[in-house]
Amino acid sequence: IAGGLTTVIKKFALNTSIADHSYSGETLSAVAYQAIAITDVCRLNSAGQWAIADASTESTAAGLPGMATAAASSGATLICLTDGLMRDDDGWGGAMTVGATYFLSETAGDVTATRPSTTGAIVRPVGYAQAARVFCFKPSPYFHEVTT
Repeated sequence: IAGGLTTVIKKFALNTSIADHSYSGETLSAVAYQAIAITDVCRLNSAGQWAIADASTESTAAGLPGMATAAASSGATLICLTDGLMRDDDGWGGAMTVGATYFLSETAGDVTATRPSTTGAIVRPVGYAQAARVFCFKPSPYFHEVTT
């Protein structure tokens, strides 16, 4: 090829042996819009701040999702995992089902293995259980509203 061609190959590997309340993957730092707990699912709001997400309506479910890697108070800088693994030995409402798909919950900040079914709720897959206490946060950019 005239002028040459350069190829760069990068390998991305996740650390699967992470400690409690640790993470491995891609992150994004922004200001917390409100008080946020560790592992809360958030969304980047129109002001560029992390706000707690839920599946109740499109306005609280849409946008760039992230999972809080630590607790943060309103106005504090918060790092959210945007794609990767997060471990929480006492979270997610108990042990998760390995391999199961998890959705954004209608309960603010939570994930659920049960697909939302309330009319008007948003169905948005956000990840999978990699182990009983390790969540593979891999949110789908696609979602739909429950109509019946």
